[in-house]
Amino acid sequence: MVPACYTVFMEWLEIRIETTDEGVEPVYALLDAMGVYSVSVEESVAAMEAQLQCSGIVWDYAETGNARGNPCVVGYVASLAAEGLQDALRVALVALPARCPELAFGSLALSFQIREESSWENNWKQYYKPFPVGERLLVRPEWEEASPGTRIELIIDPGMAFGTGSHETTRMCLEFLDAIVRVGDSVLDLGCGSGILSIAAKKLGAARVTAVDIDPVATAVTRENMQRNGIAELELHCGNILTDAALLTELSGAYDLIVSNIVADVVIALAPIVRQNLRAGGTWISSGVIGDREGEVLAAFAEQDFRVAERRADGEWCAYLCRNK
Repeated sequence: MVPACYTVFMEWLEIRIETTDEGVEPVYALLDAMGVYSVSVEESVAAMEAQLQCSGIVWDYAETGNARGNPCVVGYVASLAAEGLQDALRVALVALPARCPELAFGSLALSFQIREESSWENNWKQYYKPFPVGERLLVRPEWEEASPGTRIELIIDPGMAFGTGSHETTRMCLEFLDAIVRVGDSVLDLGCGSGILSIAAKKLGAARVTAVDIDPVATAVTRENMQRNGIAELELHCGNILTDAALLTELSGAYDLIVSNIVADVVIALAPIVRQNLRAGGTWISSGVIGDREGEVLAAFAEQDFRVAERRADGEWCAYLCRNK
């Protein structure tokens, strides 16, 4: 059961930032860095048509009629937790073009609107469609029908936690999981968000999956998604392992696989913890790293004696499959 405090309707601050096609990823990353994790993109017509013409590219929208003249990055945060965010975001957007002078950002017009939770959820439904990932997985929302064939279904509804599978960072993690999870593996998911990676690992055959997130909303959403997917045996924890010694002790072990889809600063901070809790020869899947932070992240890997066995990139985002020497 989801805690009662999360079952009531809430008010959410909708944040809309108009930009250009090349400005979408930096704006998306900016919102993520500022703690706005429920983010979507209303694509431009040009970008949507280009995507639809590329064979093999995952596309969530059903038709170009959903697109706009200029793309818009849309984020949601609980209105009760948004104090100070509006002013901070205005300052950050003014500074963004100077940080990326090679990009044209357009107007960066910023607007805010309070929406009820039910309205927010209905906004997602018109855009989110089933799509395949890797060789074995199919992601779909609960309200959409699909013919998975031999693929393994992940039933994930867009919610108030990051991780629907459509974002590049999550998709690359799923592709890595699809390729390497073995029956009987033990898996630790650091920053589980919606729980999509934990659920995927379990459905791919992992025997023991442990998930942790600092955000109680994320753990509540993970429980909901576990129920949707018929997953009962998944250890779920709420807390910050970077500051909570008791939680870190509780989670300590020799895992076969650790996955973290977070941001560069947290990946760097997690490196020594992952090193201590990964068995010899184990694997760390790490994603959420934007390109201009890659050097720092690779240095953190090297400092902890991780070997990068595979690197993937999608747009400005990077993901890594690291081996524990």
